[in-house]
Amino acid sequence: MSDLRIPIHSEFDVMTARLEARNLARRVGMNTGDQARLAMATSSVAHELGMGGSHEGYISIDELHENDQIGVQVTCTETSGPTPAATRTAIQDARWMVDSVKVEQLSAQAIQVTMTKWLLPVRGLAR
Repeated sequence: MSDLRIPIHSEFDVMTARLEARNLARRVGMNTGDQARLAMATSSVAHELGMGGSHEGYISIDELHENDQIGVQVTCTETSGPTPAATRTAIQDARWMVDSVKVEQLSAQAIQVTMTKWLLPVRGLAR
């Protein structure tokens, strides 16, 4: 279940999702560089998929807890038919900013790009 799901109808909605991704990254303890990378990946993928412009969809932002790791997962779901070239560009743009990127074709008209960024453990300090 999503911590937050933002319907995307306009550029303002994309900027709201970017801000919320950054805020969650800050809350889980990510440094400012990782916060910025996650925020940039969120808006880059949304824009490459045409969200906030000619295409609509939603962005889900979740806090992850897995195997003693904490992270943030951002899922951009575009529901009006992206082009394969846009999907490839979105992945290339996001891959260097996050730890993992997964693309799923949900239907002929819907594609989902899921990005995960993990909080790096601080050496020498127990959490």
